[in-house]
Amino acid sequence: MNDIEFHQPRPLLLHCDNQSSITLTKIPCHHDRSKHINIRYHYFHEKVEHGNVMVVYCPIENIIALKLMSQQTS
Repeated sequence: MNDIEFHQPRPLLLHCDNQSSITLTKIPCHHDRSKHINIRYHYFHEKVEHGNVMVVYCPIENIIALKLMSQQTS
């Protein structure tokens, strides 16, 4: 964002319903089960580590986009 001269005063808040994903962005650990994670994980971990992104847990019932999508298909 600095490349386009956009200065963000606080971290981007990213809501996630998967607690394992949140843990992987905060604590870089490598297990047999996590070896398939692609390069996007490393990008988010770097952004969380530098304080550009803050990942917080949001229960799936509270995710508005899913509610809107389910209404659209019915």
